[in-house]
Amino acid sequence: MRPRWKKKTTACRCAAPSSSITYPFGREADDLWELKARLEAAGFWASEVIDHGFIWSLYSFDPNGIAIEFSYPLPDVDVRRRPRLVDPQPSAVTLEGPDPVGHAWPHPDTPIPEEEKRV
Repeated sequence: MRPRWKKKTTACRCAAPSSSITYPFGREADDLWELKARLEAAGFWASEVIDHGFIWSLYSFDPNGIAIEFSYPLPDVDVRRRPRLVDPQPSAVTLEGPDPVGHAWPHPDTPIPEEEKRV
């Protein structure tokens, strides 16, 4: 089912996407506003710019109905430098901390054969 976009709406009338894409976007905050204007001029739905406290995000959907997040990292905020745990009941995975966990992605026993590597 193809999504149906409407200009100047506050919600997208489309089937729920099965996946999403996050794309770091822009060198200046105004780049998100320009992208929003261009998406809407092309007839695509675009959310308002959302302030998450460390990034600003703009959400839309591609022509296949896949959700896309365009984000602009706020220059003076780096949550990776000093992460804070504020959840009063964190999950076991959360308690492992912010650093990469080596055992989470095991190495395969055999690599994928060249003849199977096709797109």
